[in-house]
Amino acid sequence: MRILLAVGSFWPTIGGVETHVRQLAERLAEAGHEVSVVAAQFMSELALEDRLGDIPVHRSRAAQTSLGKIFSYTSTFRRVADAFGPDVIHSHMVLPAALAPALIARRTPLVVTVHGDDVATFPEMDWGHRLKPANRWATDFALRSASTVIAVCEWLAACVRPIVPAERVCVVYNGIDVTAVEAPPPPGDLVVATRRFHRKNGMRFLVEAASRLSKIPFVLAGDGPEFEALRAGATDNVTFAGALTPDAVASLYEQARFTVMPSLAEMMPYSGLESMLHGRAVVGTTVGGIPELIQD
Repeated sequence: MRILLAVGSFWPTIGGVETHVRQLAERLAEAGHEVSVVAAQFMSELALEDRLGDIPVHRSRAAQTSLGKIFSYTSTFRRVADAFGPDVIHSHMVLPAALAPALIARRTPLVVTVHGDDVATFPEMDWGHRLKPANRWATDFALRSASTVIAVCEWLAACVRPIVPAERVCVVYNGIDVTAVEAPPPPGDLVVATRRFHRKNGMRFLVEAASRLSKIPFVLAGDGPEFEALRAGATDNVTFAGALTPDAVASLYEQARFTVMPSLAEMMPYSGLESMLHGRAVVGTTVGGIPELIQD
């Protein structure tokens, strides 16, 4: 089967969606399918024509405006789809990855996986694409054009069902390679969080909590807009490790006693799954899909 994967941000950028689509592309290719990827060039240093192993990756040229990005992505998608002739299109994140096939490839079955802020909204944090009327229209149009909509947790599926008939919505949780860790070592002494320093991830609350637990070592891995401000105001028991490679993150989990997800908005985070894979308990907030991941 020829499967065209469509996504915005993609490998080598590190993130939940990027990890999801990279692993999916690799596993589909290993299963014998012919796979091609359309992505967006969010960073100018990323090649427009690239490869992930034997899998071709086609990136749309970066643009300055939202409308320009959609036009660029749609143009690239049309060119690739016409040449590749997919049997099925699988889009990840609605805009622009599902909008493009909804507009120009309506005869090809379209599967859309929603991952979070492409559908869910948290107005108090100004988080969610559908908060803007134009984005809401485009998102709903693309979702209604899909044969199937996959949500990565039940909480997110509940956000989709008012838009798409319930029989076309299903839940497939994020997955990880359980063979990657054979026997995790005994717990270490660290409290660890591997999160982007974004408002919705609540890292400022963890830094504040750490200041009241001065004898406990915390290590926070990741980058993002709040990184420098939080590091400047943190106590000495908090280490800011910055963005780490996957191997470095795995090593950090092995040194942890437990990990923390202090999120204000969350779906099915890979950081929680990876922590559990390494035999570490996860402490998380009761938002979004986290209660589906953590069962008391």
